[in-house]
Amino acid sequence: MKYYIEDKEFGKIILTTNTRAKRFVMRVVGTEVHITIPLGVTQKLINLDYKIDTDVMKLELIEGNRDCFFVNRKEGQCQIVCPPHTDFSQKQEWLRKVIVEELRIQAKVILWNRMFQLAKRYGFKYKDLKIQTSKTRWGSCSATNSINLSVYLMTLPSHLIDYVILHELCHTVHHDHSDAFWALMDKVTEGKAKSLRQELKENYRTEL
Repeated sequence: MKYYIEDKEFGKIILTTNTRAKRFVMRVVGTEVHITIPLGVTQKLINLDYKIDTDVMKLELIEGNRDCFFVNRKEGQCQIVCPPHTDFSQKQEWLRKVIVEELRIQAKVILWNRMFQLAKRYGFKYKDLKIQTSKTRWGSCSATNSINLSVYLMTLPSHLIDYVILHELCHTVHHDHSDAFWALMDKVTEGKAKSLRQELKENYRTEL
């Protein structure tokens, strides 16, 4: 997962968690500082620098001029407006719950629509779809072809969201990870199934 920080001295800093990283690695790309972090080292501090910025979902915290929190929301975009001089150290758990709920609201539109589109395009049939807050799995498919998707898919780029959805749709045909399953995955991802799987595994995790 990638996080973005704007620093007055260093400019834009991009933090990336990586399951294979054993130590912190920093490199400069143009005017940006890229830092790779071993998975599980720390959670992202939620304050006015916090952002989710993908081609599917944009969420940010901004300072308002009222003495209460409120949300500006439209499809694919969300602003959490905070009172002036908010003490974020006292609001971390509450803000995480608010952000997860915003992801859920967006997911009920965006993920539902994308699931329907991909199933129709490739001729898959599924029983139903539920959006859950799983932190250990991006998705799952039951023996009766009921599909669950993690709300944290909303933090991924669209091509990896499609990969996860197609993965679960393929499980409606093959309830295993056999050669036949991966052959079907390759068919619906234009031969990119395992490279997409590797990209997802190495760069993203299912929590804030």
